[in-house]
Amino acid sequence: MPRPRVRLFVYGTLMRGEPNHHVLGARARAVAGAVTAPRYRLVDLGEYPVLLGDGADAVRGELYDLDETGLRRIDRFEGHPSLFRRQPVELDSGAFVDAYLAGPAIVIAGSIALPHGDWRLRASGESGVPQATLDVGRRTRSRSSNN
Repeated sequence: MPRPRVRLFVYGTLMRGEPNHHVLGARARAVAGAVTAPRYRLVDLGEYPVLLGDGADAVRGELYDLDETGLRRIDRFEGHPSLFRRQPVELDSGAFVDAYLAGPAIVIAGSIALPHGDWRLRASGESGVPQATLDVGRRTRSRSSNN
């Protein structure tokens, strides 16, 4: 009997065409583009974004089906559960899927909010909104790119 697969929403550097897409692995199956329900906030930390569950924005991304091995690989890459925490998010369809949101070790002070909810638009000149100082965690993230 095949093992269950987990549906994962990615919104940053794990998306197709982004620098960390390869981390998903060859066995990850692309499902579709997706948009969250308008209850999140996407923040640009420079090299990668972070998704916060305290906003009112819809965030664009992609859905992938992963097996347990792929999910463990992404958990390690994302620093789950301290840097990023894998948890359910609601899509605009009402379905719930897993995604990586800011964990307790992420600091977003001085970051840029992306109210358009699209990580890819940051390169097109779409400006974000500077964030007020808001520490989600205790220390800054040490890896150069993620999500």
